[in-house]
Amino acid sequence: MLENVADSDLIGVNFKKLFKDMDIEFIGNVIKTAEDQLESTLSDYSFNNLLIHIAIAIKRIELAKDIVMDDNELKNLSKTCEFSIASAMARMLENRYDIKIPKSEIGYMTIHLLGSNVMLKEEKNDDLVYIQLISATLISEVGKRTKYNFEADEHLLEGLIQHIRPMIYRLKHGVSINNPLLDEIIYKYKEVFTLVEESLIFLEKDLNAEISKEEIGYITLHFMASLERIKNLNKIKPRVLVVCATGAGTSKFVSIKLKSIFDINIIDTVSSHDIEKIAKREPIDLIITTIPINIIGIRCILVSPFLTEKNISELSLFFSKYSQALDDIENKKESESEESFSECFNEDDEYYNMNLESKRSVIKNILNIVDKNCIINNYSNLEKEIVTCLSSYKEIIQPSLSEIINDKYIKLNEEAENWKDAIVKGGQILKRNSCINDSYIDAMINNVEKLGSYIVILPGIAMPHARPEDGVYKIGFSIMTLKYPIKFGNLENDPVKVIITMSVIDNKSHMKALKELMKIIEQDDFIDEMNRTNSVEEVLRIFNLSR
Repeated sequence: MLENVADSDLIGVNFKKLFKDMDIEFIGNVIKTAEDQLESTLSDYSFNNLLIHIAIAIKRIELAKDIVMDDNELKNLSKTCEFSIASAMARMLENRYDIKIPKSEIGYMTIHLLGSNVMLKEEKNDDLVYIQLISATLISEVGKRTKYNFEADEHLLEGLIQHIRPMIYRLKHGVSINNPLLDEIIYKYKEVFTLVEESLIFLEKDLNAEISKEEIGYITLHFMASLERIKNLNKIKPRVLVVCATGAGTSKFVSIKLKSIFDINIIDTVSSHDIEKIAKREPIDLIITTIPINIIGIRCILVSPFLTEKNISELSLFFSKYSQALDDIENKKESESEESFSECFNEDDEYYNMNLESKRSVIKNILNIVDKNCIINNYSNLEKEIVTCLSSYKEIIQPSLSEIINDKYIKLNEEAENWKDAIVKGGQILKRNSCINDSYIDAMINNVEKLGSYIVILPGIAMPHARPEDGVYKIGFSIMTLKYPIKFGNLENDPVKVIITMSVIDNKSHMKALKELMKIIEQDDFIDEMNRTNSVEEVLRIFNLSR
């Protein structure tokens, strides 16, 4: 029965013998019900860990052996939605085994749910800003060591956020994670693994915990996937039009087959009657067709709907020549533009903060497209004009810290009665600067009441915040020092001296300022400097905001 719900190799023979009188399948179904409520799927390893824990807990209760959990920890856990789900699981188990499951056991079940290897929905990430800080810092640290611009890959940040949140719960509560790929990861990606391991030292210090090689292995995979995305980010793919008699049926089949074999951009699947309309609308490098056609100026390759070996060989030859032609163009342009390229950018440009290699790649891709379809009379002038044009477009505006904070956002030596009063006074600074309304201040307080003192992110530093929809008008950071430090209930980082209150309008536009802020407050002497400061001007200097 056990094999129906869990990996028997993971659980082991001794476990089966020990719990042979227990309905393991029922416990597995209870966990599956919890997965439905979480709207997430636990990894096999996490599923089995929780199953083992519940089985042991039932035995422990039947033998009248109590388990103890810290009251404060249990109080914080009881505020999570995972605790509610664990409580529902407990009721099902109580009815089945005629036992009473104490709150402490429910607390440990909650830890398993919180620390499971699941992809959590964004709306559950109430501590998102803290996780963003960690993820952004990690990306920066690994980037420094590898010299790759990982910040250009937006998917990496999202992936790390999803992994790091449950990882932190695992670290805090001693929940281990299995990584069956660890040996292979270390063997294949040893250099990146080592650099990620070194880059995580800051987080180990912050959490006062050692991050296991299993966790580092999973994080390494995130960075390796990012390297692949970066490598292919600026690669120009051949634009292919697939044609059949009707534009449906066989052409769709051919498209799926082509994508599984070649790295190409299929712009559409159409009938022969629609080719001219598509060709006028956008450039086509190749037409792959299941019916005989001839289009002036565009190479057409006739294929069987099932793509024979001859078809694949002919297509491979075309794509190989296409790739070589792009390389030749790039090498030619490299020598022509290398000398003057960096002069095309100035401090007002959108791409000024990109590294030179990234700038060069963006512009060259555009020039390659132009070169394929037009005659270029003056390559250098065209290059400069494209740069000027692109610099006027900003898809996502990410202001720097200096664009957000000025002397109006700073207050020193404020007196606060308690942590709630401190949040109110920090929020009032943002309100006076038209960043938020009163409901946002209430939401910040509710977050701490609901989730605990997670906003105390470093020793002596709290960063209250809430959601954009809670009453935010614009991005804001206020800096407030307290005359008398106060406790938020965070055993590791209390008492708090500096309150940095934050308002954000979405999940991305504040990231540049947040990264700059993190670099400053992570300095070992930051709190000492803030303790010695007596003027707003000194605070501006500490935060590199002097004007």
